[in-house]
Amino acid sequence: TFPIGNYRDNHDSKSKKINGDAFSKHTKRNWACWRCPIACGKIRRSEKYNAEVEGPEYETLWALGADIGNYDPDIIIKANELCDDYGLDTISTGATIAWFKECCEKGLIDNEWKGNEMILELIEKIAFRKDIGNLLADGSFMASKNIPGSEKFLAGAKGLEAPAWDPRTSWATALAYATSP
Repeated sequence: TFPIGNYRDNHDSKSKKINGDAFSKHTKRNWACWRCPIACGKIRRSEKYNAEVEGPEYETLWALGADIGNYDPDIIIKANELCDDYGLDTISTGATIAWFKECCEKGLIDNEWKGNEMILELIEKIAFRKDIGNLLADGSFMASKNIPGSEKFLAGAKGLEAPAWDPRTSWATALAYATSP
């Protein structure tokens, strides 16, 4: 149920590079809600990018990671921090970038995918609506209206990017995506 590469697949052996064990070396401390003895939250840090976030949570790991084909925990942590700082939803932002990457790979956009560090550049451009970020800032569904042929690479329903639960493996999830407002 873990979509990979803009929903083109739902399994990749590289996914273990961004699972809980992989992120444990980035954990700086546990975090708890007030008076909670469990402390299930994690504060994670990327020394490479001098970034610190609470999480990242499952959806963020997927959207800023496997959905784009990014299996670098440091980039995911920094991308999560940027989205938090700029008030961007990590699911829609990551899914839009995954769609953009596929459009680049298919030659529909006059941009070249230059590697996963480009994720960080795109988040900044989206937040400030600079260059290609202006097109991507409204999400993949709106952006696809300006790129002929790109709508077939959209992953979502009713104009919203899909989350990290692949409906091809769960009829209930597919029904929820189709009927939920």
